[in-house]
Amino acid sequence: MNKTSDGRLSKKQREKIADFLEEDVLPALKQRQAKLDEVDVPKGAGYLARQRQKSTEITISAWQHYIKGLREDKPREFDTAETLMKQELAIDLRVDDIIHHTAVSKNIPNPP
Repeated sequence: MNKTSDGRLSKKQREKIADFLEEDVLPALKQRQAKLDEVDVPKGAGYLARQRQKSTEITISAWQHYIKGLREDKPREFDTAETLMKQELAIDLRVDDIIHHTAVSKNIPNPP
């Protein structure tokens, strides 16, 4: 979809990519989040669940800015999308750290 000879997407390519993101990617993200929201979260995992929700919200917002950049050919929208994706990555790394540290702490033997 994004193959070019000069590094610039044609209007038709930008529209195809934007349509794909709106019709396939965003609905899939929203559906995934809806399924996660249905899961009963134990009190101790509330923070982790909220972080995952926040990650999804930021990802959706980033894609929306990216789509706007494609449709309106606005580089600033791409910059905003990139900034949001970096925020989402930071949240995902925090979630991964929490999961990793929880797994490690469960496997530490109790001294006699």
